[in-house]
Amino acid sequence: MSDQQKGSDSQADSPCVVFLGNDLMFQSRIGSVVRSSGFRFLAIRDVSKFPEGLGNETQVKWVLVDLGMAGLKLPELPGLVRTSAPGARLLGYGAHVQKDVLDVAVESGFDLVLTRGQFDRDMAEILSGSTN
Repeated sequence: MSDQQKGSDSQADSPCVVFLGNDLMFQSRIGSVVRSSGFRFLAIRDVSKFPEGLGNETQVKWVLVDLGMAGLKLPELPGLVRTSAPGARLLGYGAHVQKDVLDVAVESGFDLVLTRGQFDRDMAEILSGSTN
């Protein structure tokens, strides 16, 4: 299976939501919500392939990051996202028991940091813009 999955051609002009994580089950759930919210979906499952994995993508609305992903350099990621996907919002989610990781993401400049449960519950509202 490819490291990247894009949305359907019917959404070709829609903004894109990028998922940076390697949990295939949760990726499927996120992709489904993203597409039903009217966005294209791009999954990058290997942190070393970001930002190159964006290719020529210029309409990134959100970058969703699994904070438990191996190899993440949290302090550097917000700057990298802002440079490679200007205007994109950066959301990180992680296990509620890893408060230290969630705190580092907040301190590093993520726009929104949630527990996985909060993100799973509120994902559609967040993507639609009705929750900040």
